[in-house]
Amino acid sequence: MPGFRVTKYDPQLRDASGAFLGDDWISVSDIGKAYGGRTLTRSEYLLVELKYVAAVVAFMEVVRVDELTISDLERRDALQARLGDLGCADVLENGRIVRGTQLECVVRAALREAAWFRLSGSNGAYVHFGFDYYMYVGSTLPVLHFPKLPTGLFAERMASPYWADEE
Repeated sequence: MPGFRVTKYDPQLRDASGAFLGDDWISVSDIGKAYGGRTLTRSEYLLVELKYVAAVVAFMEVVRVDELTISDLERRDALQARLGDLGCADVLENGRIVRGTQLECVVRAALREAAWFRLSGSNGAYVHFGFDYYMYVGSTLPVLHFPKLPTGLFAERMASPYWADEE
């Protein structure tokens, strides 16, 4: 299914096979470690996390979706305390419809590796999360260009590698 790979990784720093060649952090567990000559701070991490949430919301607006449903949930309870309790443990359940602050919370939970799941909605909308801070979004509606992204995020046309698992 058509879609986009959304990441904080500049596509100009990829090799011919698409592998990212830069020195950058890939996880919430990297807070306090140095990458590219800079130490990742908690506040910088949270800012990037918020940009991913904004990207999901922007895409949902373009494909005219106001809620998504959680499926294929895999909890990682040992990791839920990372950066404090998100306060959405009760929201993380299969079949739960999320929007607004609940959506923000579950996106943050996925990015913090507290859980893995798929999000889906009307118009074939989907949001999938991969390893190393990769996110995939798409829809059955034709979307020629990703909506304006926050500075520091990039959208590349690519189908989700997690889509095939759903069929």
